[in-house]
Amino acid sequence: MLRSNLTAFLVGVTVASSAGYVKLHRDVKYAGNILTSSIQEWSDEVTQTTKELDSKVFFLEKELNRIRELATVEKDPSSPSSGQSNQ
Repeated sequence: MLRSNLTAFLVGVTVASSAGYVKLHRDVKYAGNILTSSIQEWSDEVTQTTKELDSKVFFLEKELNRIRELATVEKDPSSPSSGQSNQ
């Protein structure tokens, strides 16, 4: 009788452990997929924001260079426009 009780107990533990392992494995896989999806969405958002910021920086650098050229032309005493304004 002790032997059959022990066998039944061990079979029960094995079945319960197997079912728990399968459930845990599914939960971990599901959580991993959600995490991967979340990271991919975040990465796409960061990439888009980076592209937008790059285009804004490019525009600002272009405008800064244009303003510097205008300032250089106005300060240059050998330029014809500065000589005419003094006359």
